[in-house]
Amino acid sequence: LDFGLVADRDQIPDLWTILDALRSSLTELTALAAPRTPAAQRRPPSPTPRSESGPPGAVDIGAPARQTPGMAGSGPTRERLAGVLNAAYGDGLLSQSTLVHRLDQLFGSDLVDPDRLTGDLTFRGAGRSLADVLIRARRSVALILRAERPGAERLLALDWSGARDELMIGRDEGCDVVLTGATVSRRHVRLCFRDGAWILHDLQSTNGTLVNHQRVIRCRLIAGDRLDLGSERLTVD
Repeated sequence: LDFGLVADRDQIPDLWTILDALRSSLTELTALAAPRTPAAQRRPPSPTPRSESGPPGAVDIGAPARQTPGMAGSGPTRERLAGVLNAAYGDGLLSQSTLVHRLDQLFGSDLVDPDRLTGDLTFRGAGRSLADVLIRARRSVALILRAERPGAERLLALDWSGARDELMIGRDEGCDVVLTGATVSRRHVRLCFRDGAWILHDLQSTNGTLVNHQRVIRCRLIAGDRLDLGSERLTVD
């Protein structure tokens, strides 16, 4: 990368900080692309159903494997999280049953908390696995760009396959996605799937709806969009 074409470093320190973080990650990814003998990979055997259960995120809960219909229409962030979970299983950080349980939470819920699924995972060893490099690159840039805000940001896990054509979000318990924040209206927004895309429609909510910091009434969504429903923030996936 030729960084000499950019203006004086002192004039745009934030941009240079971001570029330095990305350049460091790119160097590691280039090194990973060099030919080498692949290490043996563990593949989870067919799980044996067991009756025990435990709290979400617990280790060795013995949760049985089951089909997760949302996988076919999942977004890119959920696919990346699944890669991190599988890498953690390969490193021995997760048992088979815990892997199955967390994948079920990832692909079987309308709201996904990434920190709850992967926040307790720390990759060690040489620290040069692809998953490790990607995680560090993402966190480096996120720390630079992220503004301070209360609460953890969650994923709005949409099905892009067309198997579902409507989703109601609001504070009312009858909504498909229930948000408990007091600034969220009882029926805040409706999402409709049309021609391969999700269309958001604000239902005259009291505090309005923002998509990428812009107030909207009707708007087509794409993966990665940031939604603000009152004080509740979601990332579309």
